[in-house]
Amino acid sequence: MALAYQQVGYAGADVTYTAAAITAVSESFNKANGALGPDLSWARAVFTHGVQFQVNTNQCRLAGTSPGTFEDIAVPSPTVSTPNVTYTLNVTALSRTGTSAFVCDVGGIVRFQLLDGGTNYRGYAFGIGRSFDTFIPGVDLWHLAMFRVNRLGDQTLIASDFELLANVTLPGTLTFTASGPDMSATFTHAGSAGPLTFAVSDGVYTDGSTVLGGSVVLNSTDTASIDVDVLSITGDDDNITPDSRGFLWVKNTDVSSKTVDVTVPGFTKSVANPDVSVSVPAGQQRMIGPLAPELAIVSGGRPLVAVNYSNVTGVSAAAVRVP
Repeated sequence: MALAYQQVGYAGADVTYTAAAITAVSESFNKANGALGPDLSWARAVFTHGVQFQVNTNQCRLAGTSPGTFEDIAVPSPTVSTPNVTYTLNVTALSRTGTSAFVCDVGGIVRFQLLDGGTNYRGYAFGIGRSFDTFIPGVDLWHLAMFRVNRLGDQTLIASDFELLANVTLPGTLTFTASGPDMSATFTHAGSAGPLTFAVSDGVYTDGSTVLGGSVVLNSTDTASIDVDVLSITGDDDNITPDSRGFLWVKNTDVSSKTVDVTVPGFTKSVANPDVSVSVPAGQQRMIGPLAPELAIVSGGRPLVAVNYSNVTGVSAAAVRVP
């Protein structure tokens, strides 16, 4: 998969990011038009939580206490770009008061891109949660759903699974994977029903990062909240998006030296161009690059620079852009 370039930030081991490394979810957006999706004509409203949304043992809460549609997006730093990604999140509690229609869910957006100077976004939004009188009239359900969302705010439901409230017991774990156009999700839990699952293939959006997200939709005097912990967004750094100012920052904490090979495509006088090999001694770091577009090979329909590691023990990597 391709790492997204970052101005700052260093990737964790094996390019895995946990909730301890992300900005805590600290606020919601109460949307004036009451609709999910882009159009940031929203009034900010602070989520309520006992620890003020600082990450406390990797816990956070999305909550709403007044009528309206609340959404939040929190971007881990560094973010991981698709096409390949694995996202996991534990759901520990979900509460709701009232009798009106509502939605309360948490998940993320894959192939997420902000557009128009940060005022609109697009991507595939997925989430696990509860709803009443929303997907099925008069029924309180657990839902696992995925939408394609465009910059205009149009959302198209492209995959879903449902289970009756009584058959799902928390805690539960949401696992989402994307590999090229193929995306799937599973929510395992402690209840009597089997996992909620979906699988879909949709290649409309082919790049972008993966972010934490959630939504709460309330009416009347109802309230709702969902508690989560142990967020992990995991990728692999074998392929990197080319950039004329981009470098691969490699750190080796192991006791032995590692070799990083950058594939150089093409031939010179019928002889294959030699790859670039960089040694990263034990306990040291190296900046490898620039990873110019000329080094890219088309893979999965997009240009990527191929990188190979002699061994990944103690190795972490981040794609960074220099000024």
